[in-house]
Amino acid sequence: MNSSITRTLLGLTGIGLAFSLNSHGDEALQQRLADLEAKVASLEQNDAQSLRGAWRNGFIFEQPDKAFRLRVGGRMQMDTAFFSADEALDEAKGPFDDGIKFRRARLFLSGTLYDNFEFLTEYDFAGGTQFRTLYMGVKNIPVIGNVRAGHLLEPFGLEEFSSNNHLTLMERGGPTIFSPVRNSGLMVFNHQLEERMTWAAGVFKDTGNFGDSVSNEEFAVTARLTGLPYLANEDRNYLHVGYNMSYRNLNEEGFRARARPDSFVAPYVTDTKNLTADSVTLASLEAMLNLGPLTLQSEWGMAGLSGHKDEDGVGQPQPEFTAYYVMAAYRLTGEHKPYNRKNGTFLGIRPNQNVTGKSWGKGAWELAARYNSVDLMDKNVEGGEMEAVTFGLNWYLNPNSRVMFNYVMADVKDIGDVDVYQMRFQFDF
Repeated sequence: MNSSITRTLLGLTGIGLAFSLNSHGDEALQQRLADLEAKVASLEQNDAQSLRGAWRNGFIFEQPDKAFRLRVGGRMQMDTAFFSADEALDEAKGPFDDGIKFRRARLFLSGTLYDNFEFLTEYDFAGGTQFRTLYMGVKNIPVIGNVRAGHLLEPFGLEEFSSNNHLTLMERGGPTIFSPVRNSGLMVFNHQLEERMTWAAGVFKDTGNFGDSVSNEEFAVTARLTGLPYLANEDRNYLHVGYNMSYRNLNEEGFRARARPDSFVAPYVTDTKNLTADSVTLASLEAMLNLGPLTLQSEWGMAGLSGHKDEDGVGQPQPEFTAYYVMAAYRLTGEHKPYNRKNGTFLGIRPNQNVTGKSWGKGAWELAARYNSVDLMDKNVEGGEMEAVTFGLNWYLNPNSRVMFNYVMADVKDIGDVDVYQMRFQFDF
């Protein structure tokens, strides 16, 4: 029974008993009234502790005071791609076989306990079961802000640190080939200046998909700083800028960077192979300007090796690799690109009209174009160079599902070209 209705009925009963008490002075009625008051207090306490379910872009269960909160969610992204590659490129880097793959198939459980203790556990079933993210943390610590420990995403890059649910094109831009992604460690983060600035820093150990490592190497220090120098029109217009850095001590496997022609189904076409080195320094710049339905976005990244040696341990020139992209997107139906001011990331498009529902709508339509450049050639390392132009058309059926169409024209320098026609069906909750 609804708690407000319960309190009303019990209150009316109490009034009747009180009236009878005043009329007859019956001590038994006094006891009954006291029992009813205790029952009301117990019901109110139980109601405050109960978890209530709701849908808010995902299944959420929480207490009225939000001291305890659970969210169950997941995502499914299924890609299909068709290729037309030059014979030389197909022989050197292929085969470029048409195919279909689940890019991501994940389930997660996250929550808040006792107001400020948080946790998240996420598993990915695409390509074999493995956990992606597994951490616990404490929020709203005075001065410090927030602390997380576990296997988590390192704070590096605009596209990499934002959810893949909200990417404009099917694959992230070139600089993300240097991004450290998820590793085990400790991260501290917060926002300042009325959420106009964010910062995050952490110490991590390269651990791969299973979150464990026993060695004296592979440690890293990673940090990210972002700002909003321009913000207007109820956050529909904004300019985001950011800087990222990571210093990483390497193990015997060294450093490796490689890239596909903007398609997860395609093979790698540039690759440094494993380079022996003592350490690598990563750095990147990011910027995003949103003006209503128009978004302009760009990132530049580099990776510089230190202590590079050949297979015989002889010192070699220290190479430095770079990558960048520039992208433009426009929503034909007028929506803007939402922004998360608490951690400096972008969010998903929310259609003005959902396709599905009690009445059928047109959804949100988005056009996008990107130029992508990857250069893995420096000093005596010949990892290759690639340039790619991608055109995208996105149809958002509702805030939780969309269909993506990408056409990619990629040129691998001195080898050949490949055209990619690909499509993604996506659902997240």
